[in-house]
Amino acid sequence: MLTKYLIRKLWSSEEAMQRGARYWRMGVGMAVGFGSSLSAWLVERRRSDLIKKNPNDKEDIPMTILWLAPQFGLLGIANGLVLKGLTDFFDDRVPQSKQYFEMLFNLSLMVIGAFLNGLAVLLAPDWFGDTIDKCQLDKYLLMLAILNVAVLPLYIFLSLRFNWNVPDEVDGRDIDIEEVGGNDVEIL
Repeated sequence: MLTKYLIRKLWSSEEAMQRGARYWRMGVGMAVGFGSSLSAWLVERRRSDLIKKNPNDKEDIPMTILWLAPQFGLLGIANGLVLKGLTDFFDDRVPQSKQYFEMLFNLSLMVIGAFLNGLAVLLAPDWFGDTIDKCQLDKYLLMLAILNVAVLPLYIFLSLRFNWNVPDEVDGRDIDIEEVGGNDVEIL
């Protein structure tokens, strides 16, 4: 709700400008995602330093769950901004008859990210030890933060080059689906 308010107040009332501003929401979400990755890296770095200072397994390491609050707060903000931006992009570019594919489109992009994340785990198996005390998750989280920073300029470049104007008409060749007698029927 805050981004809708800010977009209405900060950008002109011209529809194309507001549409372009809505897509900058994704860029801000990506930047906040970098903050989340950086926060996770800092917490893991601190945790691993405490483990190195206290090598005795019988001593407790002074940590609280509040160390994770900034990471998860920023991650929630980033997910909200990016998913809302993807939803706006899909709604502007896809005809009304295909709007039910929006969730599948958004989830497929998330699955691609999870798959690439899994590949990163396979490429650096020595970062993931048998126990949490022997793994090097700080290197993995730093890699994620660097990837976030590397992708952000690419997104900004592509968003500046992209034509944000939505065509007024959609050609008549779309397939509309109507329900007739409980069965879906395609109408060309």
